Amino acid sequence: MRQYGILKERSSDMMKKKGFVIIIVMAFLMVLVLIAWVIVDIGCSEILQTKIRNESLSAYYAAVAGAEMMYAKLNTSRVDLPVTLTGDLLTRSSGGRTVGTFTVTADASTTDMVGVASEGTVRGQKAKVTVKYKFAPDYLNGSPLSCLGPITLYGQKWWIFKSYVRSNADLVTGGTVTKNDYVQVTGSVSESQPIETPSFWWKYDAASGSWSRKTTYDTHGTGNPGSYITDINGDGRVDSADVQPGQEAIFANNDINSDGEVNDKDAFITYYTEELNKQDLGLAHGQTGHYEGTQTFGPGDVSTGKKIIFVNGDVNIMFNDQNWSRGSCDHTIVSTGNITIVQPANGLDDRLTLVAYGDVNTGGVNLFGSVKGNIDIYANGDFNAYYGGTSNGTIMAKDNVYVDTLLPVPAFLNRNLNKGTDNWWNDTTKVPLGLPQRYNTITSANTTLAAAQDPIWEKN
Repeated sequence: MRQYGILKERSSDMMKKKGFVIIIVMAFLMVLVLIAWVIVDIGCSEILQTKIRNESLSAYYAAVAGAEMMYAKLNTSRVDLPVTLTGDLLTRSSGGRTVGTFTVTADASTTDMVGVASEGTVRGQKAKVTVKYKFAPDYLNGSPLSCLGPITLYGQKWWIFKSYVRSNADLVTGGTVTKNDYVQVTGSVSESQPIETPSFWWKYDAASGSWSRKTTYDTHGTGNPGSYITDINGDGRVDSADVQPGQEAIFANNDINSDGEVNDKDAFITYYTEELNKQDLGLAHGQTGHYEGTQTFGPGDVSTGKKIIFVNGDVNIMFNDQNWSRGSCDHTIVSTGNITIVQPANGLDDRLTLVAYGDVNTGGVNLFGSVKGNIDIYANGDFNAYYGGTSNGTIMAKDNVYVDTLLPVPAFLNRNLNKGTDNWWNDTTKVPLGLPQRYNTITSANTTLAAAQDPIWEKN
């Protein structure tokens, strides 16, 4: 009995010790679980915070991308403020899928500053940036590429070889724009626009420096009904069918080029050799600025001091990828026929203006030089550009515009049509000499950013 009592007592002590050990083990396990939970919680929190930081940073980059896209729009095309753009943020790591969006608005914050406010969003996280730029409050310039008729643009492809037509200029036409897959236009495209037809039936008043419209077929602009003949049969010209007995001398006086009819070409000739020549430019027949017959010009062929010349015939301009003069210079060449020009890029600080009663044809390659100078063109007929080359400035054609690279030679035969760098025609000293009255222009407020203006960035 006594042994049984001793065993029972020892068994009870062991049970107490085992219970204590279990409690210690359970407590230890609870501590381990707690530590593990804290570690996991901290890790998840860090991962979540890193994810939020990454998404916030991505949202910021999306906002920056929107601001830069707005800058590109303001700097390359005509824009009436305010203007809003939206877009998607794509990444290569996501396989090109949309991972975020941006919304950006530009508006005039002051009389000479444009404010760009952009908000980026990535998976619910948002970020904002604002940028301020100087802008030109008044804009007057020729339309970068315009035509009363259709505009046709073609690049070419053969196998893996491609040549592109690229335009960062606005396209404005009274007709339609036709282009294929190898044409890249980053400017605006405006079709079926009511573009006013340029006219040469204008008279210049040297005393006031102003122009007034002539009566059609009154070539010299006398205003005396007895000094010109009207278009009786309404065929858009005055010819022998309209001449009445006793009007032969009047007809001969108005038929400037003696081709048997009085038409717009007579007005064209008189516009330059008589009306514009009242500014003492030497354009009349027999003067230093007047040329008869087909002419070929190269760099230096037109003297630096001669601002404008008149050619009664066709004009060929060769190797124009060189400076026209050693100093900054503007030239205007007027032709009663067609003008053909190779590689239309003159000296970096020069400007060339071409006016043709017929067509203006150009062609070149991009091998022989980078973008230079400005060129302003008016073709009373067609403007045709073949092969490659680069031009900066304004181009207008009365009839058609046709641009074709013809051959798929990459880089060499790309045709680049750029907006000019001398755009502020509200300064009358910068308006090209000799352009016809009613040459298509763009006028707008709050449009294009001022040149060489550093942006002012603000992160919200």
